[in-house]
Amino acid sequence: MVLVSVNGNMRKVRLARRAREWLVAICTAYDSGPEKEAILTSAAIGVYLCDALDDIAPNQESLKVIRRLRAHIEKASSSAYGLGCSQLLLTQCILSHYGYPSEILSTFAVSAAKSLVNQDAQQLFEYVTNGLLLFRLGLNSTPPEPVITTIADTNSNALALLLADVNGLRQFCDRIALATVFGYSKASEETFGVAAQILPPIAMQRLRMYDLEIGAMLLRAMLYLGLGKSQVAQVGLRFLEFQQCSNGAFGYYAIALNRGKTSQHKSAILRLCLSTTTACLWTIAEFSIPGFRLFWGYLPTF
Repeated sequence: MVLVSVNGNMRKVRLARRAREWLVAICTAYDSGPEKEAILTSAAIGVYLCDALDDIAPNQESLKVIRRLRAHIEKASSSAYGLGCSQLLLTQCILSHYGYPSEILSTFAVSAAKSLVNQDAQQLFEYVTNGLLLFRLGLNSTPPEPVITTIADTNSNALALLLADVNGLRQFCDRIALATVFGYSKASEETFGVAAQILPPIAMQRLRMYDLEIGAMLLRAMLYLGLGKSQVAQVGLRFLEFQQCSNGAFGYYAIALNRGKTSQHKSAILRLCLSTTTACLWTIAEFSIPGFRLFWGYLPTF
């Protein structure tokens, strides 16, 4: 059993190192042009997850990505930077983790903290996520409370979930994240009992369809519901691990990328590779590192 654990850890370290190499190479190759902003931001999240999996002090190659991103942000402004509030705050959390906080994003975070009380609570996911990230940045005195969720809120009958489209699945996974604050609090068995039974086959279905990003999201929802050690979750996790290509990216889209006849087509495939790689690393890291959550950093013990 110990040998299996050691081998599993080493496998994830190798996986993280290959992914980091690809992310750094992509940042170097696309150091200018309209894709630079999206690439740098995704790559920064990716290398942060890789370093967490690798369990090392900040990697020097990762720092190249972090410094590049910070320099890019400082030349722009938070209003001109094409990200939402939560993404900007997460970016600042990651830059701060490496010791390179952005002055522009610091000013933005202070403003976001002041306006949090007036934020539209109808946008619950943004409200809770922003509150959590501000807590992580030391600008919110307490983390957000779990959002009280009823069966009516989730519409969690088996047929509705089985027939849900991508947006419906995203909304349902968001509800699970809110009700547990990304796995920090225990979910109501009464409210999410059906979900605990139906999420595993839906996750397998999405992975079978090779919808890796949605499949990874569903696996995280299972983790937040306390199903991370179930056989289905572990099989799904291994499936994600096996989707890493020899170049370090996740998702076997390289053939499509190489055959792209136009720059627009290649750009679309690259964005798909980046979002898939980030989603897979996110799920693998949260499953594999005790107490780790992308938005929390590490779950508090209070």
